[in-house]
Amino acid sequence: MNLVANSYLFGVFFIAAVLSDILPFVATIKSVSLLSRNSYRVILSPDLDDSEKQASLLKSSLNILKESIKLTALIALVIVCGYFILRAGAVVKPLSFNVLITALVSFTGLAVSLLAFMVYYVLKKLYVKFRV
Repeated sequence: MNLVANSYLFGVFFIAAVLSDILPFVATIKSVSLLSRNSYRVILSPDLDDSEKQASLLKSSLNILKESIKLTALIALVIVCGYFILRAGAVVKPLSFNVLITALVSFTGLAVSLLAFMVYYVLKKLYVKFRV
């Protein structure tokens, strides 16, 4: 039973790793970081007067809000997909949602999640290295 639950969780985390890689998390985070740095530069700029700074910071704030909402939506998408995949585990006879959640919040579940992400990372690196 424990082996089945851990194997299923490995698959769930592997799919989460694939989703995290496909979805534009890194680009969104870089965009928020760049907007924040630009806002800081505007604040420190001696060449701009206060009204120009205010207009520029307002635009930056709106863009940061948009990117933050986009990032939150991406995170929610991964969580919802994981939830439905965990719910689908009830199709496998010895599993139920409660068994999977219990296995998920254990030390073994943490180890399985780390292993799944590491395996995905290594497979991705090998694919890039050996593709023709």
